[in-house]
Amino acid sequence: MKFLIDSHTVHLWWAFLDFAQAHLRGLSALLSHEEAARAERFISDVHTRHFIAARGILRRLLGNYLAMLPGDLIIRRDRQGKPYIDNPEAAPPLCFNLSHSRGVALFGFSVDRRLGVDVEYIDPGRNPEKLARRFFRPEEFGAVMAATGAARQELFFRYWTIKEAYLKAVGDGIGRLGDVAVQESPAGCRIRDAAGSTDKDWTVRPLFIRAGYAGAVAFDGRPPASVSVFRVEHEGLTNL
Repeated sequence: MKFLIDSHTVHLWWAFLDFAQAHLRGLSALLSHEEAARAERFISDVHTRHFIAARGILRRLLGNYLAMLPGDLIIRRDRQGKPYIDNPEAAPPLCFNLSHSRGVALFGFSVDRRLGVDVEYIDPGRNPEKLARRFFRPEEFGAVMAATGAARQELFFRYWTIKEAYLKAVGDGIGRLGDVAVQESPAGCRIRDAAGSTDKDWTVRPLFIRAGYAGAVAFDGRPPASVSVFRVEHEGLTNL
């Protein structure tokens, strides 16, 4: 089954990454030698399994968008670390991105449109003050510290995922988190980038994936695009 997508649509998929061993073996068989080697380098067995699951699902999804066998896909990274498909026969010109945290993965797909996604587990034991002071703009740090309890955690991760999704879309690292300002209003969420990009160039959206997680997507905002969200069902993996 081929998934249909065009330049006016952004597709998001999310998935749980804890699989039965039989399903995990099937996903592992789809990985390239480089991906399999990366999986083996993790010290934690949980991290290994989640990496295999996330990469295997990504390949299945890409295979359905491109009408290709998942194991035949050549996935490389450019100078900025952004992944891309290097198969000459692959069409349409698909942009994609992946993020996973604490057993949940988020995948983004678009046609000829830069895109980034981020998902983070909202760790109730983490004190956001140090990270917010280092990476956030003064007004964002003030807003986070003015919130209390669970609201502080949620606001911190909301800002963090929006910023990181945008930086992944443009191909920059978290060292530039402080350059990106998040501006929220009743009209929606916008970003301002000290490097020159403005909210007119980008669409950024916080996402609710499930309780206990924060997520966001950022994509080239021209032309306007609709966003569709799907869930990967474990029992349906063989049909992907």
